[in-house]
Amino acid sequence: MKHLLLTLGLIIAPWALAETPRGAAAAWVGLILEQEEDPALQARATRERQGLQAAKFALINGKVGLAQHHLRELRRGDVSRIEPILARYAATAEFLAGRWETALAALKHPALSRSPGYGRVCNLKVLTLVALRMDTVVAEEWRRCRATNAVEASQGNLVWMDMLVALADGRAPGIAETTVLKNPLYNLDNNELKVMLKLALFVNQEKLVMPAIDTLDYQAVVDEELRGIIAHLYYRGGQLVRAWKFMEGLSGPNLENIRGNIWLMRGNQELAYAQYKLALKQKSNSHNAAERALPLAWSLKQWQEGGKLAGRMYVWEGNRLQQHTLSAAFAVQAGEWDAALVQLQQVFQGAGEATPLEALQLGGYVALQRKDKVAAEKLSAKACEAGDTISCWVLVGQSHWGSVPVLMARTDEIEAKGLWRELASETPATVFKDEPLVDQRDIDELDDAMIKLIK
Repeated sequence: MKHLLLTLGLIIAPWALAETPRGAAAAWVGLILEQEEDPALQARATRERQGLQAAKFALINGKVGLAQHHLRELRRGDVSRIEPILARYAATAEFLAGRWETALAALKHPALSRSPGYGRVCNLKVLTLVALRMDTVVAEEWRRCRATNAVEASQGNLVWMDMLVALADGRAPGIAETTVLKNPLYNLDNNELKVMLKLALFVNQEKLVMPAIDTLDYQAVVDEELRGIIAHLYYRGGQLVRAWKFMEGLSGPNLENIRGNIWLMRGNQELAYAQYKLALKQKSNSHNAAERALPLAWSLKQWQEGGKLAGRMYVWEGNRLQQHTLSAAFAVQAGEWDAALVQLQQVFQGAGEATPLEALQLGGYVALQRKDKVAAEKLSAKACEAGDTISCWVLVGQSHWGSVPVLMARTDEIEAKGLWRELASETPATVFKDEPLVDQRDIDELDDAMIKLIK
């Protein structure tokens, strides 16, 4: 559900960024006209407006990190006049990054709890509540939001949100199929058609719309966005040839991911990897592309790129330590010991005594490479207790050879004496003759003498 929310968020997020004549855009125009005689205030207004535009452009294009950079730069000065807009953009960025609690905290800004700010962020707030599984308040929040935006919101977007809230609320079993079926495709214009086809994909009901696709007219086929959606439907339906045909001449992160999947099905890892990288170039926070490119980076030994991909993975509290461990593994393969140690320290601090065996193994190896004898012994001992025999062997080596890290760093050649050949060769056995040092008869006589003495 969370991955789907991120995808849906990229569709809904522009609502949270939209400006209306009664909102910030009009305020900016009035501010510039009223204060045009003051160069300092004029320059400040220009800087703030340009910063907000840059942050908005980055968010719409999925470049969350860049957007947050622009927001931080804006906050270096007095931002009292644009604080509500900054809070709104910050909440959108946190939502797209999957940090639901932080997004909800930003949405609680006082200016965003009343009109007109609430109308611009309430859709985002509803999505955030769904992500946090706060099901008991989702329906009520959506009713208020729906009423607030009743005039300006399009019916197509309301279908999306109605569906999402109903699914989150657990009401009306079968609502997904009912919603898709009650809107015949041939009665819809292209914009409405896109909404319904996306909805069918979102709720995994593409089979319900597949029979109607062939009945679409020429205007639908020449619409590039609509062609991409149809290609996605054919791909989900297993009709790969038709999907590839509909994608010809089109580009976009979703389509590049589909192309990558098809190349992967055909066993061409290099071309699949290239398609996923292209998808990430077009949309830097594409979880689907990063998730698929990551194992290919390992398989193709693209260690440094793999480390960057691991940093792009969608992270929540449940997999944060796994991401650090994976980043450390790529850094180890690339020979970047210090970078690997930074990632592993996050794992050690976060997991404590419950540190996974894989992290202990990596930590012990990194310590050996960094010639840290104390850390190598400590981590190897923990890994040995967890059942890793190689770590046990390292401990034995430490006790026998003094310093395994120093021995590993030696570059001189070991003299080959070939003693193993002598030990392995067959040699005739020699007869071992036991020379008795004491005659057994003498022992018997002594025993007899002792017996007589006792008597």
